[in-house]
Amino acid sequence: MSYVRILEYRGQPKRQQGEEWYAVEGRDASVRLVRDEAALDPPPAPGPDLTANWVGARIFKSGADRKGSLAYMLKYPVPDDYAWEFDAWFRCEHMPILHEEPTWYACDFFRSTLPSSYPFAAIHYLEPGALKSAARDRSIVTPWWNRLKANAWFDRGFIRTRMTSL
Repeated sequence: MSYVRILEYRGQPKRQQGEEWYAVEGRDASVRLVRDEAALDPPPAPGPDLTANWVGARIFKSGADRKGSLAYMLKYPVPDDYAWEFDAWFRCEHMPILHEEPTWYACDFFRSTLPSSYPFAAIHYLEPGALKSAARDRSIVTPWWNRLKANAWFDRGFIRTRMTSL
């Protein structure tokens, strides 16, 4: 199984060679991804710059093993009663439509392994234009999307983070 720890920081803390870091677009913030078994190691000590620490197991991977110039991270506040439907919608409808866009290269979809207000997270690898593509537009006008969107937690509650590799 593949794991990820998503560490979010104010500013850009000192990085070590070989670590996976991203700058957050539009704010003085950064994100460090720790993958696989290392994600399960004890977390770093909390400090004034660490703003979020999220750990999850990958439950779905789609697309190619290619990273674009943009990483787009989303966290989803899905209530337990909707977890199965949200997972099915994401895997069976949403991602296949997004992958119709050639520059929406890949997505890793995770489920939190610890209690969290955001039980699901996704990291998409794409080119910036993919976010304004016809495939993206089609992915948010389906009957399934609209049924889920009737819930206050859906869409408006998503945390969206655009990132570029450091």
